[in-house]
Amino acid sequence: MSQPVRLSDEIMADARLASDVLDRSIAGQIEHWARLGQTLERHLNLVQVLALKQSGKTRSLKQLLDAVGTEEGQERLHQHLKSLPYPHYSADPDSPGTFIRTLATGEQSRGKFVKRQFVEL
Repeated sequence: MSQPVRLSDEIMADARLASDVLDRSIAGQIEHWARLGQTLERHLNLVQVLALKQSGKTRSLKQLLDAVGTEEGQERLHQHLKSLPYPHYSADPDSPGTFIRTLATGEQSRGKFVKRQFVEL
């Protein structure tokens, strides 16, 4: 039997966005999240659950999507890409379709991807 539940506008907006992408109903998306939460609570101890809740690092899906293309969003992307293991690849601004590979040593080379392999030019 279904029951009416009051949810925040923020949760509803996130569920609406996620349900569109994942091809679920809004109610189905919220039930999916609830089941994930149930599963997590069974596998985490109380200290871990409280640490997750208090981390404060989570942002709503709407907030993340709104940041795309903004200066803040570009900076977050840049910081994330810098945190990935080497080599790093970036688009060559002087030559469309060409990339710059940066090794851990700081050495850089220009090239293209051919069959998913980086080939220096």
